[in-house]
Amino acid sequence: SDPLVRLFGALSLELAATALDDAWLAAVPPDQLAAFAEVLARIDPPTLPTLAPAAACAGVVLHLAGSGDVDPNMLGMHSPLAAWRNGFSLRRAGMDRALEVAATVQQFDEATPVDEPWPERRLRLAALIAREAAAGGYAYMSWFAGLDEHEAAARRGVANLRLLRVAVAARLGQPLPVVADPLGRGPVRLESVDGVDFAVCGDDPAVRRRVRR
Repeated sequence: SDPLVRLFGALSLELAATALDDAWLAAVPPDQLAAFAEVLARIDPPTLPTLAPAAACAGVVLHLAGSGDVDPNMLGMHSPLAAWRNGFSLRRAGMDRALEVAATVQQFDEATPVDEPWPERRLRLAALIAREAAAGGYAYMSWFAGLDEHEAAARRGVANLRLLRVAVAARLGQPLPVVADPLGRGPVRLESVDGVDFAVCGDDPAVRRRVRR
């Protein structure tokens, strides 16, 4: 699916999950809370959200493939004069840059392990962004700027959904679901602080939720 659609969907999940606080859970009758737990399990995505670098530059390639005028801003050009090496042809300059970016993306994809934990993936995305920006030099802005932050936001949405699943199961006295941590390694974990239990994702202190049994 469209990476932007997935991003907005994950952000909506985060808003909804964080709005349903402990007071709300305490007010829901057990039978309705059990039904809610089933709904949460169904909408929990089977795979963690990733924003592929290839998708991030797909819009630029489609723009180049069109028959209309080429907008230098769509190519991340600081100035139309940056196309001087291509006879000031924005389209040819864009296609040359697209080929360079495609090779970079292919190397990134080939080095991507299956189910790569977010701490490692985030470092590789940051390195990709820095490398691509440096390759563009003075002529181009990065085609991948903000890609790591956008994926982090999408993952936080799923993380908050899974924290809510754990909190609901605890309220019901059910076994806590064992679900992957979108922001860390391994499953969502439990931590106890001053005798209070929390479900925790990653190392962001904001992405945690109190668990009341």
